[in-house]
This record gives sequence, structure tokens and C-alpha cells, in this order.
Amino acid sequence: KVTVDTTIYECKAAPLSLYCKDSSFKPGEPSGYWKHAWIKKENCDRSLDKIIDTPDRDPSKNLGNCPEEIRVGNYYEEGDRVSKDEIVYECRAWPYSGFCGEVGYEPQSKVYGDAWKQVSLLRQ
Repeated sequence: KVTVDTTIYECKAAPLSLYCKDSSFKPGEPSGYWKHAWIKKENCDRSLDKIIDTPDRDPSKNLGNCPEEIRVGNYYEEGDRVSKDEIVYECRAWPYSGFCGEVGYEPQSKVYGDAWKQVSLLRQ
């Protein structure tokens, strides 16, 4: 992990990690090449802001730190949290959790509600 201007970046897994040592892929550069080698982990001081009321969310539950951006194809299970476009989503309980990493079920897709529930917005 590295921090650039209060933003944390984490090197991607091999083989893409080979680019992390290359200065052409320096995190945050305007060229955008860094996105091939690094994952933006959010600003260091970022916190959850506004809670979106949903009937199935426990308001006493601590939402914690900013989750990683969704990665289609990753394995997710019940309760795992991801973000997409400044919105936090939580993987639904079994048997729906089986859809959480599947193509077409990512947050904001037409059927994402089968796999994910929206739980909050991230502070801008």
C-alpha cells in the first residue's frame, strides 16, 4: 500500500503487481495507467455519511470503514460490503449471496437487488 495526497492505493495481485514498481503507473497520475496496477482504497479520512433507510437494515449496526469497489468475479458472501459510485452495498443472505460476484448482478445492474442491498452513501 502507498498513500498519495491522503488517498490510499493498494497494488493489485500478480501478474499486474509487476507494474507497481514502474513509475509510468504511479498511483493518481492523470494518464490513468495506474488503474491497471493499483486499486484506489479511498481517502484516509473518509467516513460513511448518510444512511439510506431500508426495511432490512439494522440501524444499530456499525457500517465501519469504506469498503472496496465491487470486483465482478470475486467471491462474496453474506454481509460482505462493496462500494460503487459512492454507494455502499451489502451482499444478501444465502441463497441470494451466491449471485454477489456474478456478472449481471453487480450493484446498479437491472437485477442487482437479488444479490445486494444498498446500505449507505459515502461522504463526498
